Amino acid sequence: MKLALLLLPCVAASSFRHARTAVTPQDMAECESRVKLFLKEPAVPSAAIEDATDYCATDKKVDDRNYVCPHVKEGLQGAFSRLADDKKLSVSDFCEVSEAYFIGLRGTTRVPNAGSGSIINFDAGRDDCRPAVRTALNEEKSLSASHVPDFWYAMCLNQDCAHFLPSRTRWCNVDRQPTHGVEVCTALRKFAQDETTILGAKEDGYGPKVLCDMYEDFVKEMGQDVEAYEHFIHIDTRHRIDTPHDKKRALQSSQLVNDAAAHNIRDKAGSPPKSSATKTSGFLTGLVAMNVALILTTYA
Repeated sequence: MKLALLLLPCVAASSFRHARTAVTPQDMAECESRVKLFLKEPAVPSAAIEDATDYCATDKKVDDRNYVCPHVKEGLQGAFSRLADDKKLSVSDFCEVSEAYFIGLRGTTRVPNAGSGSIINFDAGRDDCRPAVRTALNEEKSLSASHVPDFWYAMCLNQDCAHFLPSRTRWCNVDRQPTHGVEVCTALRKFAQDETTILGAKEDGYGPKVLCDMYEDFVKEMGQDVEAYEHFIHIDTRHRIDTPHDKKRALQSSQLVNDAAAHNIRDKAGSPPKSSATKTSGFLTGLVAMNVALILTTYA
């Protein structure tokens, strides 16, 4: 393929930086007070996410308001995706990672030339996104599905010089203040992988319009994850998350609550009690053995 964009370029002159997002003491305090309610002891990421989702499901089950919980789960999976599977998370660890991640996700709207608007009302306009994508495609008019995730990842990391080989970026003198972090690019690649898996191959490939529409959908999805997290952890009532239709919403709520109950039963299950029949059987077996031994001794 001619697109050198798919090879990771030099990022020295990029709009991307590996910078940690500052979390305020107030945010940390609010987060820890909430997380303490469901994370009773340090847990690996998968268990911590399960505990958070289960608590969300039961805490917000009134009027089926737990429709936000799948977005909470999805967001936390992204937040903890770079951690080792066996890393034990304390309450403070949980909040340190999640708070920085969700603040960083707001950078989805600041990727240069991708569009404009807030995270809940973003528009990948034809005057911004499509010309930039068309330029990055270089001589290609469209991409195959398998190349889309890497395309968006490279565009996100180093948009201005992305369509050239690393050895040919010495001329690139584009320099600007950091606009977004690695969590945005990683989430974008994952989203593009999921989208292309669902949509599959296209007859005309993935051209600028389709690729820009995909980015717009990505921002909307991340926006809903952020809003859900804020609503769950910080009790933010200003959440703007698509509400499922009544039947779908009720079914989803029921499934979430049932999952939480099943996890609770599993976690509290101890050793199964032995039945009285088993005890009786053991007693009779011992009694028979004693009688046989007595008879053998008597007639020996």
